[in-house]
Amino acid sequence: MKKTRRTTKRQAERLANKLLKLGRNGHALKALERLQARADLIIGMPMADVLDKITEQSTVAGRARLLGITRQAYYDWLHERTRPNPTQAAKLAELTGLSVKEIRGKE
Repeated sequence: MKKTRRTTKRQAERLANKLLKLGRNGHALKALERLQARADLIIGMPMADVLDKITEQSTVAGRARLLGITRQAYYDWLHERTRPNPTQAAKLAELTGLSVKEIRGKE
């Protein structure tokens, strides 16, 4: 099954509900706050849209080489498994015209 924003968000909501059922102790509330912060990252601009803005290269290998990453890292970004680190996001911002915050999902 392809992991999408919807399934990831749904999983986060289920985990939050389980934590609340455990009780409103300090650990559960802190875990819930971290989970909500992570959910905010998920809502950012999809990486597929960001990567589509690179027009200098048409192949995955060419785009990955342009960004200084592996093809596997490119696919991980494309399928939302990971997001670029600040250095990679800066390079991507140069190529796309987007801000680093938009790329990293921290608007």
